[in-house]
Order: sequence, then C-alpha cells, then structure tokens
Amino acid sequence: MRLFGALVAVLLLAGACKSTPAPVVAPPSGTHEIVFQMQELGGLLPPGGRLKMPRISIYGGGLLVAHAPSAEPPAVPRATQRRLTLAGVRKVAQAAADAGLSAGTDFGTPQITDAPVTVFTLVSDGKPQVTNVIAPNVAGAGDLTGAQVAARDRLRAFTKQLADLDSWLGKEIAAGSEPYTYTAMAVFAMPQEGSAATRDWPLGDLSAGTCVTVTGPELDKVRGAAEPTSSRDLWRAGDSTYFLVFRPLLPGETQCPLQAR
Repeated sequence: MRLFGALVAVLLLAGACKSTPAPVVAPPSGTHEIVFQMQELGGLLPPGGRLKMPRISIYGGGLLVAHAPSAEPPAVPRATQRRLTLAGVRKVAQAAADAGLSAGTDFGTPQITDAPVTVFTLVSDGKPQVTNVIAPNVAGAGDLTGAQVAARDRLRAFTKQLADLDSWLGKEIAAGSEPYTYTAMAVFAMPQEGSAATRDWPLGDLSAGTCVTVTGPELDKVRGAAEPTSSRDLWRAGDSTYFLVFRPLLPGETQCPLQAR
C-alpha cells in the first residue's frame, strides 16, 4: 500500500507540474489598443517589404482589420474590417496564449534558406509578447525536436481557426465585412535610377525622407492617384523617379511605422 500511495503521489505531482498555457490576464480594452496581431513576411523582402500590412489585427474595442495578399497586388492594399464582441476578443486572445504565444515558446528554427517569417504580437495584462516563427507551416523537419514539432502543431491549429473566423467565433463576430476606413497613410519612397516613371506623384518633393505620412486633403489626392495603379508602377516627383510602397495606417498609428524609418 505504501508503494501504491507513493506512486499515486508521484503521478499527481507530475500532472501538477505539466506545463500549461499562460492565461491572458487582461487583454487591453481601448479602442486603439492592439490585442493580437499576425504579420506574414516573405523570406526575401522587397524594398519596403516590412511595411506590409499585417494579415490580421484585433483591437480592444472589438475592431478587426484583415488583409489578404493577392497575386497581383494593387498599389494601395485593400484591407477589410469587422467587429468582434468583447467575448470574441477574449476568446482569440486566450487561444493565442494556448497556442504558446504568450510565454516565449520555443518553436525551433528549421534550416531553410530564405524561409518566410510570421510575427505574432499578443498583449496580455499590458505587456506585449512578440514571437517570430520561422517557416511556421514546416512541421516535421529533421532539425526540430519533438517539443518544437508539438508547439508548431498547436500554432498551426490556431492559425487555421483564424482563417475561418465565422465558424470558430460564431455569434461573437459580426456577419460580413466592409472596406477598412483609415485617415492616414504612410508612403515609403525609394529612388530609382535609369527607370522610366509611369505615374505622377500628386504632392510635393519626395527627396526629404524615405517615408512620409499623408492625411486629410493630401490623403484624398494620393488615394485618387494610387488606387487605380499596380504595386509595380514607378512614380515621378520633380526630376526623380521612385518606387513607392503605400501603407494605410492602422488604429493607434500616427506616423510611418518604425520599420520604414
């Protein structure tokens, strides 16, 4: 009986010591406060590539902004917006924590040349946790441990839920989506030598810096000029030619993102 009792005690202790996901204590509740964000970056980034809009951004007030890349991307990214209930916001945040995005989980580093990177940001109790996962869709590479493979499996299950929010969240997300409405845009400018511009920049000189922010009437002019164009078009400003990257600013952003400065 003593041996049996000792064995039970050991098993109970092992169960108690088993790692569990860190709970999301208090997701932010402010309208412009980010709760969760997922950004997908390619392995070889083009100029201004880090300005790419996040795939999904969720805010404390329930706003969700999503951007799905397209094969022939327009110059101005076409994002959509939806509303989540506060319960829906908490559900996504907790699921992100359960997937290992709040505790510095080791997802491993597959030895893949120019592998894509997905950047996850989760804010819990006022503290942001940023997690970079290299080649997140790679599961069973030989250079990953069993624990890393299991962590990636949990993460992929979570991202699959994000890909079908209606089925996952049900009544906690509003039906349908609408174009994302924004009041400011960042424009990243990279000079091009020996290239012929096909579009005229509607505002002033672009040589003052690599990134400018436009709002108000200037935003209307830029949108009018850029929305019908392709992301491959070159632009003429004064006597110079530029490659431009247009990035609608998200809630809480008021100037060029740090990656462009």
